Amino acid sequence: MKNVKVKNILFFLGLLLLNISSAFAISNNILLDNIEKSLIFSKDEAQKIKFHDRNSEGVLEINRAKPQIGDILTKNSKLDVKVVNIDNFEHEIKEKENMAYNAALIGQYEVAIQLYKDILKDNPKNSYVKFSLAVAYQNLNQYGQAKDIYNELLSENPDNKQDIISNLLSILVDESPKEAVYFLTRLATQNPSSPYIMAQLALAYEKVGDFDGAIRFLKRSIRLDPQNILYIFNLAVLYDKSNQKIKAIESYQKVLRNYSDNIGLASIDVIEGRIKSLNASYD
Repeated sequence: MKNVKVKNILFFLGLLLLNISSAFAISNNILLDNIEKSLIFSKDEAQKIKFHDRNSEGVLEINRAKPQIGDILTKNSKLDVKVVNIDNFEHEIKEKENMAYNAALIGQYEVAIQLYKDILKDNPKNSYVKFSLAVAYQNLNQYGQAKDIYNELLSENPDNKQDIISNLLSILVDESPKEAVYFLTRLATQNPSSPYIMAQLALAYEKVGDFDGAIRFLKRSIRLDPQNILYIFNLAVLYDKSNQKIKAIESYQKVLRNYSDNIGLASIDVIEGRIKSLNASYD
């Protein structure tokens, strides 16, 4: 009897903690409303989707690329602090930024997070470090923390607004693909000339297993941005996964004709191997 009471108490404590943590995390409805208000897409500014991976059987897969910090730490950020030796302080901050950046590059996100938080104690207005901190949280799937920081940055109308919106949409697709389909469908209606929105919507459809919808919107992305080899590659993967072998081969071959090492595609050997495998299935 006592064990039952203890279990009940633990259960209700768990619910209480869950409600408390939820109260401090920004809701998706508020977040989506803020995205919609601040979203101004143009073709030149549109982010490019890159997903590729292989499963254990060698079949190419569509997966979101991990959000990257990129070169944001190389940008000069104004330090608003009062110390006796400014040069030494700036040098110390820059050293911590570099250490955090290098830690993130090799996947040591916990280390990077601690370093970024240390920097923000002395320089809380450093938007580049805030963004980097959010990216690190996102890579650890700690979406609540990441969303709160992204939302705070979004309210400041930053220069990298597109990067912030891109990462927020990626979180939404990962957390709730069905909700993402609904919201991105609305964004696609509002932004019919945005290839990125169409590509994100395609990803959301792929996540819910609707390959027809994914292919439809990825083809729209390609019509809007026909030179985007990443979109063509992803279309090939979708054809492949939906067993449309001829179309998959044609798209993979188009990728090989326009291949570049600098845009994050699977290797030439992997793509050629997949074409060979698809061709062999006809024998």
